[in-house]
Amino acid sequence: MSHLGILVAAEFYADFVLVSGGDDYISKVYDYAIAMVGTYSLTSFGINKAREDISGPAYATLEWEGTTLENLFTTTFRLRLYVGNDGYYSLANY
Repeated sequence: MSHLGILVAAEFYADFVLVSGGDDYISKVYDYAIAMVGTYSLTSFGINKAREDISGPAYATLEWEGTTLENLFTTTFRLRLYVGNDGYYSLANY
């Protein structure tokens, strides 16, 4: 799974299972990559909720703090994978 923004790109791989009529789940996340204009430091990477349930989908997150080239601002970036309802999708805040 990957997402490309104007000055930021990130991706990671995930092993997950879609269970027809049952609870989908994420078993593993690995091999993340981050590219951006400026510098970054990883703040978290992993499975936040392994199994879909009545409260919502399973999800995993890649999160890092990034600073622009001129040190004008620092912000937290996030790429998240959701698995549930026999499908999957990603959302990013960049």
